[in-house]
Amino acid sequence: MNDFEKALEKLRNDLYQNPLIKEYFSLKKQLDENKDILKLKEDIKKATSEGNIDLLNKLKLDYDNHPIVNNYKITKDEVNNLLLQIKEILLDK
Repeated sequence: MNDFEKALEKLRNDLYQNPLIKEYFSLKKQLDENKDILKLKEDIKKATSEGNIDLLNKLKLDYDNHPIVNNYKITKDEVNNLLLQIKEILLDK
């Protein structure tokens, strides 16, 4: 493993130890496993296939306002900003 690969591995490990990144993965797991959210996703698919626009809009609002979904979206934006900052640092010449 050369110095560049070692530096990348260290960066990767440091990122996975970052509290923001840990929070992101925790919320993602909750999003993927929460029964209420999974039910909402199924109901949204069903309302979409049935063309029930009123129900679809209500379900999407319920989904978007779910605390886990809301926190996930906020954290995801923060992670993206962190990664953009890292990219800018790495590309700074």
